[in-house]
Amino acid sequence: MNWLNSFRRRNGIPKTTLRVEAMEDRTVPTIVITGTPGNDTVTSKFFFDTSAGQYRGQISLNGTVVSSFLSTLYTSPAPSIFLLEPLEVDTLGGNMIN
Repeated sequence: MNWLNSFRRRNGIPKTTLRVEAMEDRTVPTIVITGTPGNDTVTSKFFFDTSAGQYRGQISLNGTVVSSFLSTLYTSPAPSIFLLEPLEVDTLGGNMIN
């Protein structure tokens, strides 16, 4: 093995080491909305939440809030806020009305 170590040093090949990563660091949290077999209406809105001191976004399915989050308001090009996680909507084969 000594000849391999001297070869690595001479040719600038970095020595590799194994490491363990936590799976939580590699997963992407996702908001999942599961619809009903019939027609679904998915709506979103945002407003200033005075108790939190930030803007709150809400995503509703058929009039029921299924996700709520706090975020920063962006005013350009139009007033909007962004989800902190990706959004996935599963309509279960029904029609979705936005």
